[in-house]
Amino acid sequence: MPNAINIYFSDTLKMKACGYAYLGYKKNRIFVSPQCITNTLTHEMGHYFNLYHTFELSFGSELVNGSNCINAGDLVCDTPADPYLPISFYRLDSSCSYKNITQDSLGLEYHPLTNNLMSYYNSSKRSCINSFTNGQYSRMLSNLYLNKWTYFCEVPTATLQNSSTNIELFPNPITERCILKFDSKSNLETKADIQIINSKGQNIYENSLFIPGQKEFDLTSLSRGIYLVIINTKQEILRKKIVLQ
Repeated sequence: MPNAINIYFSDTLKMKACGYAYLGYKKNRIFVSPQCITNTLTHEMGHYFNLYHTFELSFGSELVNGSNCINAGDLVCDTPADPYLPISFYRLDSSCSYKNITQDSLGLEYHPLTNNLMSYYNSSKRSCINSFTNGQYSRMLSNLYLNKWTYFCEVPTATLQNSSTNIELFPNPITERCILKFDSKSNLETKADIQIINSKGQNIYENSLFIPGQKEFDLTSLSRGIYLVIINTKQEILRKKIVLQ
């Protein structure tokens, strides 16, 4: 069905897995086995919104100290390095704590998140996985806002309706620098936290300013592409896309 995420329940998945999804909603379908539906659908939805496994090796092994977390592992820096091996539940105790003494190439011991929904720390004997990290949420959010969203409805990219804050961001598209200007319907000065997130969901800039006011950004060090600006005024969260040419 078009304009929807189609979820199929099948007892005969070819890859003999609990579920399957196309990474980054390349296709609007998810497959799940009814025999292991617990957490599987949420896990596959994570893939659909561009999350890798916490033990991903396609980009190289992530180090325990996190020094290569931007370019290795699952590309999310607040998910600790994960040395997952088959039959992972044998390495967990009854409280889902990781018990193996496994070291990375620098000799540092792994301490993975055994409750992460993109891990495999789960079995028929116990369910350990139940959450995403803030970094994973940011990656999913950026995938939603920064890629071509063809399902459901158009994603808003400026201020929220009936917002008490008006945002101007110019020029947009940007070549080197841009100015973010805030006007408030209130006469009270309000502090706003600003983040700029890239298409991988990585936070590449953080700052704050007071509303009403304005901030100039120097983006000459960034690669060309689409970025998401998130402004948190504590009363509302505003989002705007910017294009760097």
